[in-house]
Amino acid sequence: MSEHTYQFKGITGASLRRVLIAGFQAMIVGVPLLFSPLFFEYGAPKMVVAQVLSFSLAIFWVTSMVLDGEIIVLDTSLYYTFLAFLSVNFVSLFQAYNAFQGLDNLFRYVCFFGIAIQVFHIVQTPRHMHRLAVTMALTGGIVAFIGLLQYNEIYHFYAPWSMPVSTIGNVNFTAQYYDIVLPISLVMLFVVRSVWMRIGVGVACFLMACHVIVLGSRGGWFGIGCGLAILGGLVIFRHFRMGRRFVDAGVLFVVLVGLGWPVLTGMLSGIQIGGGRNIGNLVDDYWIRVSNRIQAGIQIADDSTLQRIYLWEDTVRLLFDRPVLGVGVGNFEFNIPKYASRESLEIKHRLEKNLGQDLMAFQAHNEYLEIGAETGILGLLVFGVFLYQLGGALFGGLLRYIREDGDLLVVGLAAAVGGTLIHSAFDSNLQQPASAVHFWIVVGLIWSLKLNAEGRKPLELLFTGARDVAIGMIVLFGLVLGITLFIGARTLIGEYYFLKGRQAFDMKAYPLAEAFWQRATVYGPTKYFRTYQALGTALYNQQKWQEAIPDFQKSLSYFPNNARVLSLLGRAYMHTGDAQTAIAHLRTAVSLNPLMSEFKLGLAEALGSAGHTQEALSMLQNMLTYMPDDPAVFYLMGSNHKRLGDLDAAITAYQKAIDLDPDNLEYKNSLAVAHSEHGSFEDAHQLFLALVAAAPDQVDYRFNLSVSLVVLEHYDQALEHLKAVVALEPNYVRAYVVLGQVLTAQARYEEAVQAYRQALRLQPNDPTIREALQQLGAN
Repeated sequence: MSEHTYQFKGITGASLRRVLIAGFQAMIVGVPLLFSPLFFEYGAPKMVVAQVLSFSLAIFWVTSMVLDGEIIVLDTSLYYTFLAFLSVNFVSLFQAYNAFQGLDNLFRYVCFFGIAIQVFHIVQTPRHMHRLAVTMALTGGIVAFIGLLQYNEIYHFYAPWSMPVSTIGNVNFTAQYYDIVLPISLVMLFVVRSVWMRIGVGVACFLMACHVIVLGSRGGWFGIGCGLAILGGLVIFRHFRMGRRFVDAGVLFVVLVGLGWPVLTGMLSGIQIGGGRNIGNLVDDYWIRVSNRIQAGIQIADDSTLQRIYLWEDTVRLLFDRPVLGVGVGNFEFNIPKYASRESLEIKHRLEKNLGQDLMAFQAHNEYLEIGAETGILGLLVFGVFLYQLGGALFGGLLRYIREDGDLLVVGLAAAVGGTLIHSAFDSNLQQPASAVHFWIVVGLIWSLKLNAEGRKPLELLFTGARDVAIGMIVLFGLVLGITLFIGARTLIGEYYFLKGRQAFDMKAYPLAEAFWQRATVYGPTKYFRTYQALGTALYNQQKWQEAIPDFQKSLSYFPNNARVLSLLGRAYMHTGDAQTAIAHLRTAVSLNPLMSEFKLGLAEALGSAGHTQEALSMLQNMLTYMPDDPAVFYLMGSNHKRLGDLDAAITAYQKAIDLDPDNLEYKNSLAVAHSEHGSFEDAHQLFLALVAAAPDQVDYRFNLSVSLVVLEHYDQALEHLKAVVALEPNYVRAYVVLGQVLTAQARYEEAVQAYRQALRLQPNDPTIREALQQLGAN
């Protein structure tokens, strides 16, 4: 193939072409390797770099054409498919809850499509294609090396998980990256001519193969396996054409492996690795681990597999409910909770219990279902047209290869695309920065090979010979790049502050977490709903109920189906005394996730506070059928029985709660109060004594103890504890009132007057305090 099959006016210079190809190489290296412990989202800096480089290269390329006087592109049908897909996505935004996140996803599609377009315009020759492929291979080797260091606990590279996630951030994301890079790297092992380069690519392939095995991603194993099967099958088909030579080679392979396997296993068993183990043991362990995990997936015997199946069913229900334009691009995660089945919620509940944290379905774990859910049948059809075009381009390239008129690289590209698209049926390969960027680079290379074979026909778009037009175009492109850089910087700053807030929150430093999350909202964190939810939670944990409400509401404006936020918002309203509003939000939270006992307990508490005690008791009684050992259920039952005046039932329920959770002081305090109201003052007194001994600085417990001492007429002891209460909390009005009563009982009238006056200063409109002062002859 000629080095200059077709040249644009703007890129006729070899130096300019080298700069642009170097830019693609920077993208190939930078996106997978870039990570930082300064950001909460592992992929945030990767996506920012991908977007900035994509626009920078596009501006550099188009500006060169503008300066030459004319913008020229290649005449290809792929543009229309891209435009149709972007149009459907844009129209779907009118269905979206969160249009801002939808626009962000739409911008990502623009960048990804732009990468493919630039590649097939600029990377035209086999030499340049091979340069990009070798860069992928060597970078993949570095990713694998870091992952293996993590796996063997040599160095963790700031990873927040004890898994070999390398610089990608997740075992499945890393496998998605290898879906593309590993097949291409294997092909380049036979393409590169330099001995040192071949050694480097070979080492990279070996490291990636080892890393793939220890990742534990079954979708990755399947996708990579299918990709390698495509690669091997095509090579064999070309060289043997399924004739006698193929049969002979197959028989020879079986005989050699059969005879050589005992010798090979014996050799491996002789190589010691320490601790009484050898390489043979290590291979056996990996084989058993991999086979067990694959078997669990095939038999659908683990929660990871079941979770995907139920999530796919939920997504299909969503698609049938919104079939034409879907729920809006980028809005899958905000809608899927409405369609979650009980089976999905049960799996979610088990996983959350094991991990100790809330989980959320950010993706459908099936690229095709998610595209359909977000953009409807129209979006799925347009994406199907793109796959048809891509398949046709690959078929033509592979046909040329089989006829010995094509580059071996096309086989690697076909294997990469095949593995990615197969894995995409179990994951979201086209949404993660590392795998998505590489996929669209591969699409560009495939289309470049197609255009090289069919001829590159120029399409003149715009004449920019006029000086003003040229300057205007350059300024416009510069402005777009500036906006991209500005938004990217804001996103990273927002992610930095979000992470700092998360770290402070985990240390229970809630005011500091609040300050960091408040700063994060000023910038552009990846997910606004999550940031406002976190900020509201920090305020809630500081008992700033009224201040937390607007932040929870802001979070719901982005994600209306967030059951956790609805529950917290309901509780915040309950603490402010607005029980009816609290009940409405808590009912919605329970309807979205009826298996979450925390949400039901919140609703039961709000119902009781609003006077709906019978409904609350009925709900709690029902919860006991599947939560018979939950102390919180018995505690709330006690509170509602107490509201109804049934103190015997309240005492029984409180005692059951304490039996299940004997260290809970609040349960003991409620039981002691119930005993007091029941007239069992000695029982209450003993409980209050134990509470004060356990929590001497808790003013409510000490005040209740003092009241019990007053009832038992132990005035001197009551006086001692009341003075301790006002020392701990100088504005505790009730303590001053009781103190006045005790001093009056001891005939210490002047001191009693002082106590009542202090109470009146704190609560000047209280008629009871004024009446007590009048009885003592004080004004």
